[in-house]
Amino acid sequence: IATRREAVYRLLETAETARRQRDYAKARDLYRQAAQQQQMTADTWADYADVAASLNGNSLAGEPEQYIQRALQLDPRHAKALWLQGSVEHQTQRYPAAIAWR
Repeated sequence: IATRREAVYRLLETAETARRQRDYAKARDLYRQAAQQQQMTADTWADYADVAASLNGNSLAGEPEQYIQRALQLDPRHAKALWLQGSVEHQTQRYPAAIAWR
C-alpha cells in the first residue's frame, strides 16, 4: 500500500509540475490517471479543473465544472474550488449565483 501511495504522490507531483509549466495536456493526462485510481483530493480536483479549463478555451463550463463539484464535495469550503465555481457562474452569466459563491 505504501508503494502505491508513493506512486500516486509522484504522479500528482508530476502533474502539478506540468501544470505550473503550462503543459496542460500532460497535466490533464496525469490527473486523469490519479482520478482513475480514486486518489484525488479537493486540491487536486481544483487543479484538474483549472487544467481542463485551460484546454477548454479557458471555459470552466462542462468537464471542468464537474471537477470543481468533486472538489466541493470533498471540501465545501475549499477556497480555490469556491473561486472557480463563482467563475463558472460568471462565465455562464448566472450573476446572482456568482455572487453567492463568494
